[in-house]
Amino acid sequence: MIPHRVPPVLRIGPARLTAGLDHCRRLDLPAHRTLHGTPAPRDLTNLIAQVDEVDLRGRGGAAFPFGRKLRAVSAGSRESVVLVNAAEGEPASCKDAMLLVRTPHLVLDGAVLAAESLHAREVVVAVAAGSVPLASVEAAVAERRAASVAGAAESHLPIRVVGLPERFITGEGGALVRGVNGLDASPPGRKRRAATAGVDGLPTLLSNAETFAQLAILAEHGVEGYASVGTSREPGTTLLTVGGTHVVEVPYGTPLAAVLELCSLEAGDGVLMGGYHGSWLPGSAVGPPSAVSEPPLPAPAVLSLVPAPVTGPFPAPVTGPFPAPVTGAFPAPVTDPFPAPVTGPFPALSQAPTDPFPALPQASPQAPPPPGVEISRLGLEAAGATLGAGIIVPLGSDTCPLGETTRVAAYLAAQSSGQCGPCRMGLPEVARALVALCEGHGSSDSVRRAVRAVERRGACFHPDGTARFVLSALDAFADDVAAHLESGTCGRPVRGVLPLPESSDEPSYRLDVDWTRCEGHGLCAHLLPEFVDLDEFGYPSFRTVPGWMAKEARRAVEMCPALALRLA
Repeated sequence: MIPHRVPPVLRIGPARLTAGLDHCRRLDLPAHRTLHGTPAPRDLTNLIAQVDEVDLRGRGGAAFPFGRKLRAVSAGSRESVVLVNAAEGEPASCKDAMLLVRTPHLVLDGAVLAAESLHAREVVVAVAAGSVPLASVEAAVAERRAASVAGAAESHLPIRVVGLPERFITGEGGALVRGVNGLDASPPGRKRRAATAGVDGLPTLLSNAETFAQLAILAEHGVEGYASVGTSREPGTTLLTVGGTHVVEVPYGTPLAAVLELCSLEAGDGVLMGGYHGSWLPGSAVGPPSAVSEPPLPAPAVLSLVPAPVTGPFPAPVTGPFPAPVTGAFPAPVTDPFPAPVTGPFPALSQAPTDPFPALPQASPQAPPPPGVEISRLGLEAAGATLGAGIIVPLGSDTCPLGETTRVAAYLAAQSSGQCGPCRMGLPEVARALVALCEGHGSSDSVRRAVRAVERRGACFHPDGTARFVLSALDAFADDVAAHLESGTCGRPVRGVLPLPESSDEPSYRLDVDWTRCEGHGLCAHLLPEFVDLDEFGYPSFRTVPGWMAKEARRAVEMCPALALRLA
């Protein structure tokens, strides 16, 4: 399981989603109601009108208009379900975990508001099993239930929390619905719209945890207040996970450079936008920072599920008596008469006097630096990138860009459900082509051919997202690719800047070979190029296989023609 971290929370501009987090480790229900109030129920027509007016989009990656989802679910006459996607299986993202751990009632307010407007049967929150966010949401549901029993004006709508396996593809819409329905949390072979047939076959409003939190903020501030920050075309704020270590709330339109400066991070060779299904921007595209940031909100040293009380002792106030002010006659200020100015007429000069300090050559005015990329859908689209789920990872300058891309591509290949050809065979081939390119005996064309074989052919978006990630790396890191083709290396190590699941809690595996059986077919190296090397005679040597690659390692064992491999 990927350990959930609760990173420091920073902000640029006013705090909306992060309001109150500089005072409380976690906003329990009383603290949340004091800060945000209780949202008034809204009929569906009014809710859709507000959502459309601010063009509220999903924050899970696709930026789908939330109003269209509401209309699609309400079109049928059957009862419906609201499903909160809080699975967040991507290792580089932790913004949803932050919301669920520190301000869970904001997410639940938005989900309940949507559910009541749809007259839905229940709210379901899908989150990683055994995680801190799951425990926090369960505690929040219990707080609401207890408040309702005590007579508080809390909704009686059922809220169900479901734990799902923590995998990269679990957050895919179809996989999430299958998992909630008790099936394997993998994308279905045939795509079905959740708005038509989702949880228990009912029309389901499926959206990301932050999206529902944004809906609650819209209800709290109204259209005008919500749109008082951001841009005219993209109002409001958004949450970003930066470098896998910071969660930052920013208004749309904030320069990317200002975000990196706030987090004390440098773009270096490039910046990954949108996560592992996103794309790379070259470091030169970031531009100069030009936004004034608010002081960061301090992260709690220890995570607690209750607000931290303010305790004494406090210093006693300073009291009198105080010494009397000094009085008396003071001497008058001393003044000096100034000599009268010298007046003309002056004798004429036969020639102009020579200036002992000749004028310095004037520098020609320089054009201001070009504006950098801004945090907005339109700004990133113009730069050829996407915000996705708000993931930003600056690469820096001391790691190998191609090596970082290769290790993530191998991880993405291993994370597929293996249900379709592009995932089962195509993505491992992309990883192999990248390994060969890293070692200097492959080519960019080989990688592009492998990518073309998986694009627009998968049962879900996983192959297409991986393809975008890989192709953008070839373009953004062309100089690094050239160095690898020439020398087999760029001279920099692979430092693991791009976050992957930590293996400390996962088993590692070792491939062993029965040398009395091995005939040097080399198929194991073809199936596991990241962990198997062949000598000059075609016989293998092995590296330790991490737990997340165990499925591919077992496949290599099963497919060995000589039955010479085993996994220990």
